[in-house]
Amino acid sequence: MADCDYIFWVALFGDLNSGKEDLVDPNKKYVTGFFEPDLKFTIGVDFHLKSVRYQGKIYKLQLHDLSNEERFKRFIPYRLAGVHCVIIFYNTSNADTLNNLEEWVTLIRQVKEDMLIILVGNRQSFEIPRKVSKEEGIELVNKFQLTKYIEISTDTGEGVEELFEQVNKLIVEKYHP
Repeated sequence: MADCDYIFWVALFGDLNSGKEDLVDPNKKYVTGFFEPDLKFTIGVDFHLKSVRYQGKIYKLQLHDLSNEERFKRFIPYRLAGVHCVIIFYNTSNADTLNNLEEWVTLIRQVKEDMLIILVGNRQSFEIPRKVSKEEGIELVNKFQLTKYIEISTDTGEGVEELFEQVNKLIVEKYHP
């Protein structure tokens, strides 16, 4: 591990159009820092690495981009083994992207009761009106006893780096205090 001090595993959940796919889209460079021309669809699971500096150390977040296709759902519990944190994305302009939230939280908690789960409200476009308010997102965090609520925009990049920093901070505080 010469290029980092720790590697943490983070699973990404989100319906189609939730913004999860934009976060790991190589054309937007949020994860890789450079352009990757061969964009592929997630089949089962796709992996990405994101480096984060925190308290003088370099951490790598290994992002497990889990497919939301029905045929791959049976593999999700196996993919969650060893995961330190789960991020669930929804689109603030599309309430339907929250339809699977309860199912995912239940599945995650069956694998690991005290999993760090972050709900991310993604504002993909500022031209489309919000359908889910920030307050409603916070209410969902309280209802399902999730770890944190964060809002980002994969359209503008607002909040994306802060999301990775917060995820890393929460993992370090829980697993390496």
